[in-house]
Amino acid sequence: MIVDIHYHYSASTATDSEAALRMLRAELHMAERLGMKRTMDEVLPGFRDRADDPEGDKLLARMDEAGIDVTALCVVDGAGWGGTDDQALATNEGCAALAAKHPGRMIALAGIDPRRPQAPALFRRCLSDFGMKGLKWHPDFGFYPNSPEAHAVLEVAVEFGVPLLTHCSPLPGTWAKYAQPIHLDDVAVALPGLEIIAAHMGGYGWWRDWAAIAQYKGTVSGDLAMWQFLSV
Repeated sequence: MIVDIHYHYSASTATDSEAALRMLRAELHMAERLGMKRTMDEVLPGFRDRADDPEGDKLLARMDEAGIDVTALCVVDGAGWGGTDDQALATNEGCAALAAKHPGRMIALAGIDPRRPQAPALFRRCLSDFGMKGLKWHPDFGFYPNSPEAHAVLEVAVEFGVPLLTHCSPLPGTWAKYAQPIHLDDVAVALPGLEIIAAHMGGYGWWRDWAAIAQYKGTVSGDLAMWQFLSV
């Protein structure tokens, strides 16, 4: 079985212009540093096409073409963006509803920033009420995954037996120090029952640090998102 564990649910970016710009700038930066000069006008049509897929039919077609059996839809939440708890829940509920339309082909991972004061309760709702199957984090937005507030949310993940997929790589425009693999070592020791997936495995610069932790921590694994650019 082939599983794509890291697909960003982008329906909300169709109306959230700031979120759309963040994603597009990251894509352009990645292309540029790999020697592929692209413009906003070149990437915008493809982005709009991906975002305009309310029923998931386009995604299913791409999955079938690529031989992917199951895709995990990921919600990204940043408390610093100014969105309310209700808005965060609405985005998560929308992602869960899309996954529910395609049982056996899609699952939904919740996005709840642990800096939200009610983060554990919000995450619990995503799991119990919306049927989501895990947690997606972007610590590079400004928090450590081994912080006390993060630990409180991860205890809910352990309770429900769901994994954490957490960004683990530098990105343009965010704080790389929060996303270093070494912080996951603390999480693995403190919560030995938690499955931890390091998105990007530390990226091109930190993959050795990730590997050093993963070889001795059986609950730490990784995904290959972004590594496909190296084969271009």
